[in-house]
Amino acid sequence: SPYVITFNQDLTGCVAHVTVGLGEPTGGGGALIGPTFADVFGSTVKAFIFTTGAVAQDASFMLSVFC
Repeated sequence: SPYVITFNQDLTGCVAHVTVGLGEPTGGGGALIGPTFADVFGSTVKAFIFTTGAVAQDASFMLSVFC
């Protein structure tokens, strides 16, 4: 299932960019982030991380939102 990140303001008209990051759990290790799953809706961003075999994976990530 996707991560859902909630902000304290409306993000309508903004673009989200998600990349595998460093931290806990560690990123990398064959993890990819599908850019079509970095969806902005209202004040939330949904990010879905998966492996190269298209299996959901728990991994750290970095999120930028451009408005």
